[in-house]
Amino acid sequence: MGIKLLTEYHPNGQKKSEGHYGDYHPVGDHISWYENGSKHCESIELDESTEIVTYWHKNGQIKSKGSRIDCWETGLWTEWHENDNKKSKGFYKGKDECNGEWKFWHSNGQLACTGVHRGWGGDGLWVFWDEAGNKIHEREYRKLELLDVWKNLRSDGCSDELINRYKQYIF
Repeated sequence: MGIKLLTEYHPNGQKKSEGHYGDYHPVGDHISWYENGSKHCESIELDESTEIVTYWHKNGQIKSKGSRIDCWETGLWTEWHENDNKKSKGFYKGKDECNGEWKFWHSNGQLACTGVHRGWGGDGLWVFWDEAGNKIHEREYRKLELLDVWKNLRSDGCSDELINRYKQYIF
């Protein structure tokens, strides 16, 4: 088939995506846009298996940025809330497994929690703060003990609303 540039359009005429394909697989850099014309995603190919990827919110603010190897998030990834405040920062170790220290922020910019991941379990100290910056929980979690954090936060007086936000941040 060879390599061809393919461009798709939204029903309103705005570009939807553009990139090169060979044998039905993406080759090289690719860009996609929201229907409003704002950029949605840009993938810059570094080699056959590695790419740098950036995503944007519909409002044009950056959403996340990091690298992928063989389509799996790998290395440092950073995410932002729609208001441009940082949302999370941490490392992936292939197959989308979190690895090492992670930090998560509330949308107001206040630190929400920090902790150490090994895969999807804990491997060290986890600390949680409310939106005003008050520390509400601190404890070491190992392996799947991290799944008990919700019960422990609740017993420390944390609201279900805030616990649900932490769940979205961490998992």
